[in-house]
Amino acid sequence: MYLFEGSYFKTRQIKDSDAEFIFNLRRSDRAYGLNPISNDIQEQKDFIKKSNQQSKNSIYLIIESLDLKRVGAFRLTELGTEEASYQSLISIADAEPNAIIETIFCVYQIFFEILQLNTNPKMTVKNQAIRVIKLHTKMGFTNLLSKDGDFSYFEISKEKFKQKKKFYTNIGYGLKNYSNLLTFLK
Repeated sequence: MYLFEGSYFKTRQIKDSDAEFIFNLRRSDRAYGLNPISNDIQEQKDFIKKSNQQSKNSIYLIIESLDLKRVGAFRLTELGTEEASYQSLISIADAEPNAIIETIFCVYQIFFEILQLNTNPKMTVKNQAIRVIKLHTKMGFTNLLSKDGDFSYFEISKEKFKQKKKFYTNIGYGLKNYSNLLTFLK
């Protein structure tokens, strides 16, 4: 069951059968900025199981291309609160850029249009994740709040989202089906 979809991607809740995909992705050079994991795939399986047993406030998602190829993963946390955030976005090296960029845009749509957040969600990125920082800066939705030796702290600006939304929808990005997400959040 897909929780939400766009023009270039579909997302679904992670399953036990995704453990090897996540394990390999997290051990690849694509995992820059994510916390290291052990060499034990069973720990990844246990993490997935635990993640799926958590409350409706948190969900671990797989991003699939329209041809149903797994291309990435991320987590949504603190759903149903003003502290909602997304974390740990990771994708395969040859992921269609539109799938990843649209996924990020749709997460912001969920925050501001579905969840109707009144605050600007926060995002923490390790400074070594230079490509992640550049991507979010280039997309134009974030404000850098502060930076220390290890992390950059951003907010996702509701005002910037409103200003940029037309540009992204004009190129075909946006939520196409999210009824299963609404059911999940109930």
